[in-house]
Amino acid sequence: KFLALADAFSDWMDLPGGHIKDGETISDGIIREVKEETGLTVSDPEELFVREITLGKETKPVMFFKITKFIGNVVLSSEHRGYIWIALHEVDNFNFGKFSKFIKSAFKL
Repeated sequence: KFLALADAFSDWMDLPGGHIKDGETISDGIIREVKEETGLTVSDPEELFVREITLGKETKPVMFFKITKFIGNVVLSSEHRGYIWIALHEVDNFNFGKFSKFIKSAFKL
């Protein structure tokens, strides 16, 4: 299962994550973003793959990671209104938009 977050401003589901700050390592950025959005303390993020995603008029590289080590309880930031732990067979029941196919790819790895 993986943690999915309900966006506070739409009907979209999100994955924990965000942007890396200047001078920050990718690993440190992932750890910080997950903590900010979920309250969970994570360690040892494992890179799965990188894909380009076009959202609107902008195309960006997006990195996907697997995190299996975490402690704490989920405490959401104001960016999200809820969360759910989802299994692969449940992905199509939620609105992940273009991310659905990447989530399915991640489960196959």
